[in-house]
Amino acid sequence: MKTQQEIAEEYGVMLKDVQSAYRSAEKIEIPRQVIDHSGGCDIATVEFTRMWFINSDDGFSYGDKQDRFNRAYAIGGTRWEAAENAIATGYRADRNNFKANVEVIEL
Repeated sequence: MKTQQEIAEEYGVMLKDVQSAYRSAEKIEIPRQVIDHSGGCDIATVEFTRMWFINSDDGFSYGDKQDRFNRAYAIGGTRWEAAENAIATGYRADRNNFKANVEVIEL
């Protein structure tokens, strides 16, 4: 796993940009139904996909968590991965990080 300093150096950004992205990360658990067809009867269980995301406007000013996830600036399987993906796509600490044309993420 890379340190915050290594991520900053790799992308040529300031350390505060990486720290801001890391602090802005939120975790969401998305339920999905899994059906087991073995044993002669169908048994449905619920499993969760866990994702980390960076809110596209670096704030928590709109909607519930699912709404914010749908407008995510970047996502990842871990908090570090989401932060690095956000930096790689242009997230910076001292500016508006709103993405006007964000695709809705469907899982």
